[in-house]
Amino acid sequence: MSEMSLREQFEKETGYKLPDVRDYNSFELNVKLADYCERFSGWMKSKCEELQKENTKLKGKYNHLENHANERVHDLHQQLTAQAKELEAWQAKSNRQKGDIRKVHSELDALKRRVGEESRQPEQAIAEKVLNWFANSRVGLSSKTMAMVACGIIPDEVHHPYDPDDLSRCIVLLDMVPEVRNHFDAISDLNNKWASLIQHWDEIESAYREEDAFGWSRVKRPSKTYTMMRNVLAVCEGGGA
Repeated sequence: MSEMSLREQFEKETGYKLPDVRDYNSFELNVKLADYCERFSGWMKSKCEELQKENTKLKGKYNHLENHANERVHDLHQQLTAQAKELEAWQAKSNRQKGDIRKVHSELDALKRRVGEESRQPEQAIAEKVLNWFANSRVGLSSKTMAMVACGIIPDEVHHPYDPDDLSRCIVLLDMVPEVRNHFDAISDLNNKWASLIQHWDEIESAYREEDAFGWSRVKRPSKTYTMMRNVLAVCEGGGA
């Protein structure tokens, strides 16, 4: 299997290329990137579904082998109990059956290891997507904090978004790596300001998108989004940063 990044696989299979920053202005580039991210997310979802189906098949095989092993062990116990007086005659057969059981357990262990490797693939996938975001998008301190937590890394310094400009980079991260949303609880645990922001995240993000904040750097500050963020953060101004 050739070594190919997820982005390269996506572009090869779909024919959809990452837009060249030289071909578009800021607004058009953001729209193109959002469309690219949506397509990429859909492609990743289908890949994850394929892995899930494969996991389901493996679990079915695992359960079948486990049941088969239990049945063999039970049968062996009944035979040995019923024929205790003929222990010497059955010794060879018992050894063969024990060997079969060890083989079954060995197969089960191999399947468990394979299932474990399959279960770790989503973590590897999010790390690759975060790396792609880091290399191809605007990265701020607050969005970097979110990405690190989603990858299981405890940041030395914790930063949260102060205004819609900071928030825009966080939302681009969520658009490119939707799995980060699954780690909102861990992000909320960073400090009281993140806890307050996460608690009202849906409202803040909705206000931001309604005000077409991707063009925020070129137009007047979105008053609704900014006011909402300041009110949310003001609640915990007396807490830690």
